[in-house]
Amino acid sequence: MTAEEDDSEYLSQAEVAAAIDAMPDAEFKRLMKQSRFMSLTVPGMSDGDLLHEALVRLRVGQRQWKRGVDPGATVYMIMLSIARDTRKQAKNSPIDRFAVVTEGDGYDEAGDDTPQKTEIAVAVGTPEEVAGFRELFRMLEDLAAKDQDEETVLTAWAEGLSAEEAAASAGIDMKDYDNARKRLERKVAKVKKQVGQ
Repeated sequence: MTAEEDDSEYLSQAEVAAAIDAMPDAEFKRLMKQSRFMSLTVPGMSDGDLLHEALVRLRVGQRQWKRGVDPGATVYMIMLSIARDTRKQAKNSPIDRFAVVTEGDGYDEAGDDTPQKTEIAVAVGTPEEVAGFRELFRMLEDLAAKDQDEETVLTAWAEGLSAEEAAASAGIDMKDYDNARKRLERKVAKVKKQVGQ
């Protein structure tokens, strides 16, 4: 018996599939933007990878959807969890997934038989993308600069923390955190409107 069959507080897989299919395009677009932003700090993921992974895990039953919880909130929390788990795995991994190693025997081609270190750091994204992400983050920091709670929200976004984790680490209650998040989202929307995005 699966958890879906014996626990009615969660949606069944059929209900999950129906709810995902019924999700409005605006909700998908919002989740895609969140996925893009969160993936900036997640090794090996970009753009909609977090959103895709969250939806797949919901559909196959790896993650559950509690009845009465908003679709956007459910998917967002799953994306945060996946981002956090992926970063933790990369940090604790004995192998650097982004290291490039030559296929040779580790010796210099000049023939002096001196072992040479052949690892090379690999940047994720083009230099233009990295510069753009840094500029975007600086703009967000400027928007939140005068509000401690908004800075907490921004830091949580950058680190992929859940709202509860961020609020607890900052010593604020969830209501204040949620209000700060809404203020910051309004500021971001205002800037986007000004620049025509």
